[in-house]
Amino acid sequence: MMNQGWLLATVFLPLFPFSMLFSLLARRIRHSWLRAALLLVWPQCGLLLLGGMSDVVPAWLQVWALATALLYAFRALALRDVWLWIVYMSVSLGATSWLLLASEGVQPIMLVMLALTLPLVILVLLTGELEKRFDAAYAGLGRGIAVTQPRLAGLIVLAILAVIATPVFPGFFAMLSSVMTHMTMAPLIAMLLLGLWLLWSWAGMRLLSGLVMGPPAQASGEITDLGMPLAMIYSAALFCLALSGLLLAQGLI
Repeated sequence: MMNQGWLLATVFLPLFPFSMLFSLLARRIRHSWLRAALLLVWPQCGLLLLGGMSDVVPAWLQVWALATALLYAFRALALRDVWLWIVYMSVSLGATSWLLLASEGVQPIMLVMLALTLPLVILVLLTGELEKRFDAAYAGLGRGIAVTQPRLAGLIVLAILAVIATPVFPGFFAMLSSVMTHMTMAPLIAMLLLGLWLLWSWAGMRLLSGLVMGPPAQASGEITDLGMPLAMIYSAALFCLALSGLLLAQGLI
């Protein structure tokens, strides 16, 4: 029987159907900074709830988490609204943290989860820049921002690559560590984790193809690229993320 700590944690490290609460709350938030705060705080609350627990995550809970992660990654394939894509990827990442907990302690995973969430936060803030220019952030309408706003487009590409766990960002090493750990204990889970990783990459590329490429779209006002000072700040944040990935790799692998 699941204890109360685990049950409450499944709301904050969202597992279906409790993940619908997070999705509903996220849909109602409009301000970029509030969205970023939600993404940062929500999973950490779940990990704090598990901080005093010494029980090992049971196999059936890992299967539940993996099924949730796969479900939301698959649903992200069809999404073109960038904020909703971020929400679904956040749920998928949060569910995946249960699999990381199976092989690591809570304290290391809190740091790892923070590193996994920060790319989503950066992408949320960059999405806010898109919404200022187009009144919406929606792929598939031929945005073509690579032509009109190359700095913003480049940062969005890097942020999405960080979200979908490509080298050398923290998600890559976290996923690689989890796959290697489960390969000996539960090969089927390891293979499904690889499938999840593939779905993340597929969803990210589909979003980018409709957002960055194609003919330029009409903006609500004059199209201006992201200012150089702000672009440098985002670039530094992404560089620090890449550096943190290399540092995390020393403890995870």
